[in-house]
Amino acid sequence: MSGLNLGVQDFIEKETEAPPDCATVAAVMTDPPRVQLLIDGATEAGAKGYRYLSSYAPAEGDRVFIIRTSGTIIVIGGLAE
Repeated sequence: MSGLNLGVQDFIEKETEAPPDCATVAAVMTDPPRVQLLIDGATEAGAKGYRYLSSYAPAEGDRVFIIRTSGTIIVIGGLAE
């Protein structure tokens, strides 16, 4: 995780419930701002919307880096293609 901001890296190491994972954005919701995800290994996207960092502008089909914390998922950002 050498490319991550040290604060984000520290949060991931101390506060997450599982190792970081990847997913694909299945849908983008605007009110409130959330994304629905097809998590790697799943066969269909979940109906729940998940929050994302304000520095990330989601688009349907994006590959994203996610963490699980406090019983939910947070999208950390998009993965470069």
